[in-house]
Amino acid sequence: VAGISTGVTEDLGRRFPSIRPKLLVLPPPGRSSLDVQRLAGVPPNHPWFQEHPPPRIVTCVATIVSGKSQETLIEALPHIRARAGDVRLVLVGRIDDARYREQLEREAERLGVKDRVSLVGYAPNPLSFMARGIPPRPH
Repeated sequence: VAGISTGVTEDLGRRFPSIRPKLLVLPPPGRSSLDVQRLAGVPPNHPWFQEHPPPRIVTCVATIVSGKSQETLIEALPHIRARAGDVRLVLVGRIDDARYREQLEREAERLGVKDRVSLVGYAPNPLSFMARGIPPRPH
């Protein structure tokens, strides 16, 4: 019999003493907090994150498919840049639809932000990108 925490298995053992020898605590389904900190500390292999001073970068981590609506981020980028200056967009994720990728690239070109949008593709450590998104400057 498995529980998601020691507290759950102890409660089960109190309620049903006969199952105590069969109780097991399941390991956490995700990474440990130390793992997350370590992975977030690794600099991404992307030139924008090496610039000094670093630009403000919006990062989206999701499979590149039309259902995720990454085109909305590209459409918003010129408006954001008009108000906030040099803001760039990094799209990190497996590209499952080549036509959609081409659509995103055409839209970025049409809006004049092609050089400020980067489709990185699959990254084994997306936390490195996410950890370096720079928050907006205060008004």
